[in-house]
Amino acid sequence: MTKVRTDFLAHLELRGYANATVKNYIQAVSLLARHYNKNPLLLTPQNIVDYLLYVKNTKKLAIRTYNIHFYGIKSFYDHFCPAQNMTGDLKRMKEPHHLPVVLSKQEAFAMIDAAPNLKIKAAVAVFYSSGLRLEECTSLKLTDIDRSRMILKVIQGKGAKDRTAILSLKTLDILGHYWREYKPKVFLFEGYRKDAPISKRRLENYVTEAAKAANINKHVTPHTLRHSFATHLLEDNVPLAVIQQLLGHSDIKTTTMYTHVSNELFHKTGSPFDTDIQSPTGGVK
Repeated sequence: MTKVRTDFLAHLELRGYANATVKNYIQAVSLLARHYNKNPLLLTPQNIVDYLLYVKNTKKLAIRTYNIHFYGIKSFYDHFCPAQNMTGDLKRMKEPHHLPVVLSKQEAFAMIDAAPNLKIKAAVAVFYSSGLRLEECTSLKLTDIDRSRMILKVIQGKGAKDRTAILSLKTLDILGHYWREYKPKVFLFEGYRKDAPISKRRLENYVTEAAKAANINKHVTPHTLRHSFATHLLEDNVPLAVIQQLLGHSDIKTTTMYTHVSNELFHKTGSPFDTDIQSPTGGVK
């Protein structure tokens, strides 16, 4: 590992970036250096512009992936060459806004009922009933289950924050059966090694398998179950501020997204054209 790489890695870690972000930023700069076969500190601002155009137009990276590359490169040069403004007035590309896929309650229940085995059933139940992110679910430990308070303790979730999530009575019952059959030791969902958590890829596959078993044709991921959890709470008249806390959103603007995806709310609201008005004499027009 070169000194430049070591210094950049230390800089990112001391800034408190998540491990995945550190890995992505290091990779972005490595790919830039490999493209020119040069030390990145020897490149020019025009080299950076040309490279970003290359990954956008030739490599045709998705906008989200492009932005990760851009932020990684910008972080590198802002750290090593702060006075040179190597990325100039370049900014991240605006990402298209897509409404999330949301399951109906019937579909979510069907996935849990149709799960091919008890481990998959338990994982899908936790995702849907607690609204956890994928990484939060993989790192859940048995000690994070608080049956007396009916909560799950999410330790160092996104943004390095601890929070609590709902522990459903139905999910607790499923977890009881799951524990008696699989006997996990440390992590709730273990991988091939008993002292290590399940991989994120395997847990994603569990959700896909359950959706397929339930004959659901939508593209269902762990985040789909998280979106469904939030939307169904909103439809049950849970205040947005409470949902924000349960999801671990730092900004309630993120939580308001679910007001745009709830068909139930649309049906409850209706159109003003379908509402009767009172005449001045008290009758209905």
